Amino acid sequence: MKKFLTITVAAMLLISLLLASCGGGGAPKGSIVGKWVIFEKNGKVSDDEFSKNTVFDFTADGKIIISMGGEAMGDFTYTTEKATGFTHIIIKTKDGDTIYGAFSFEDGGKVLILKTNDKDQTYPTKMDAEEGYTIEKYKPAATE
Repeated sequence: MKKFLTITVAAMLLISLLLASCGGGGAPKGSIVGKWVIFEKNGKVSDDEFSKNTVFDFTADGKIIISMGGEAMGDFTYTTEKATGFTHIIIKTKDGDTIYGAFSFEDGGKVLILKTNDKDQTYPTKMDAEEGYTIEKYKPAATE
């Protein structure tokens, strides 16, 4: 009986540790996976109807589904690669265009910062403002 009780307590302790390490579910911290809404572009607040109603859904299988008012407007694919202080991202359109960029997070993962190259096919070396790049900030999209 004592051995059974010890095994039961150990199993319960292991299960609680595993559940605690899982957190609240969803995408892991520092993951771009999820639905995001833009609220700032190059330091200026984006509060127009397009920005407010457009959802960028980064899926775990490497797709970006852009929708407005629940209706799909476009889809892209993306790949990521960890870099120092941020993550590189390559976004591809159906037409074969490629956009190079990087992303990081602020406010404990509640704000996604996406910096993309407007001119050529190079990654940013920092997340600060610099000529030729667009910096957009996103917040999680409201869930229905």
